[in-house]
Amino acid sequence: MEIREYHSNDEVGWLRCRALSFLHTAYYDNVLREKEHYKNPSIELIAIEDGIVVGLL
Repeated sequence: MEIREYHSNDEVGWLRCRALSFLHTAYYDNVLREKEHYKNPSIELIAIEDGIVVGLL
């Protein structure tokens, strides 16, 4: 597994992970169609396994 910075080409995998993480929570209906962008500097890390986004940090 690799932990690295998020890149724009990771967006689809990022969205899948986010949707799955909210599936059985009170936020299940907070589905995004594109990744949010932050005004202030932020740390955006993802976990990659076999070329697939498997986690958001």
